Amino acid sequence: MPTGEFIMSTQQELESAMPLQVITVDLGQNNVGQFGPEDISEAKQHEITVTNANPEYRLPATRRYGCVDGRCSAAEFNNTSAEQLDVADPQMPGGKAIIETAVTMMTQPARMSETLTKVTQDALAKGYTVTVHGANGNMAGCKANEDMRAVLRENAGNIDIVAPTAMVLLTQLGIEKHVTADMVNQTIITGSQAANTEDIWDVDAATAADVVVSAGGEYVDLQGEHHEKAIRVDLAPGAAKKAAMVTVLSEPDRPIQQFIASLGQYKEDIFTDYREQNKSEADAALHVAKAIVYTIGISKHLASPAMPVHLVK
Repeated sequence: MPTGEFIMSTQQELESAMPLQVITVDLGQNNVGQFGPEDISEAKQHEITVTNANPEYRLPATRRYGCVDGRCSAAEFNNTSAEQLDVADPQMPGGKAIIETAVTMMTQPARMSETLTKVTQDALAKGYTVTVHGANGNMAGCKANEDMRAVLRENAGNIDIVAPTAMVLLTQLGIEKHVTADMVNQTIITGSQAANTEDIWDVDAATAADVVVSAGGEYVDLQGEHHEKAIRVDLAPGAAKKAAMVTVLSEPDRPIQQFIASLGQYKEDIFTDYREQNKSEADAALHVAKAIVYTIGISKHLASPAMPVHLVK
């Protein structure tokens, strides 16, 4: 795919009883991750698309942000009750504290430990439940946390892909009038400058998770290996029922997961927060743009070149 081009496929043929629109796209060149759909059949890929189009798997979002990670917690694995499967936590890279730290690194970079404490306390004051996760007993088991510095650097190297892709997603969210391509480019440059400033990165991933918990956040331990076969991006408010979709899509010998990004809900929450602080919609839109840039970056960092992205609206 030509550098910087964000290609939309034709809309998938979906059953008429399923009203959500699903458009399949890709992230462009230079994906460097290992996760993708290569080892599943076309029929399973189609089943993922059809499941994403089913409104049964989307609900009004909670105020408890999780990570885009497709894996489930022990509670979700071990409790398949209707109540558990009806949970719809919004998801952004690393959860609320990590994504807001990434946004800060693209705005006015500061020491990571201080930033994590501030964004956690700010989010708690606004009524969010702040979570940070590890995996299988390892508190450093979140790549959005552990590899933030690498992603900020990679975004700069992929600026001709990341910036136009961000503008497409801003348009899909209906807020592109507030953000120019030059503003997105500057965001990416600021992030790369932060990545290259040694004293900013004063905590490792496990310590970063502990900082969030010490500031009032909750630690969640995800279970198992990664088996993400697609990226789901929700463009409307609300959140996907991750555990329910893992349950319905999984095969007897392995789970089938997706990375999930709740961009529509995140946009709504940020615009509400800014409005309550008497800040402008333009500033809110730029904040969302920075979160989108990081979401694209971590997706390219984790996903293989073959990974499809399903825009759901």
